[in-house]
Amino acid sequence: MSESSTKSAMTDLSVRTVKEKCQGFGACVKAAPDAFTLGNDKLVQYHGRGALSDDELLMAARRCPYKAIVVVDEATQQQLHPRVRPPVPQK
Repeated sequence: MSESSTKSAMTDLSVRTVKEKCQGFGACVKAAPDAFTLGNDKLVQYHGRGALSDDELLMAARRCPYKAIVVVDEATQQQLHPRVRPPVPQK
């Protein structure tokens, strides 16, 4: 399988970490050690995506059981992770 078929095109994604939610589990670090580390406080730190594709970056964010990594598509302003569900209409 060629590299182009396993990786998506890179778009302009912004990544924000929410330290108040982080519990230092480290799943994001295991999935993408070049992008995420745990600091001296044992909380997530983001260092930039480097060569990670969109899919790889989102996969690493989704590995966090505490949803401490927020990923937004800057072109559409859509929050990709954690997904925001639209409000349920009131009857």
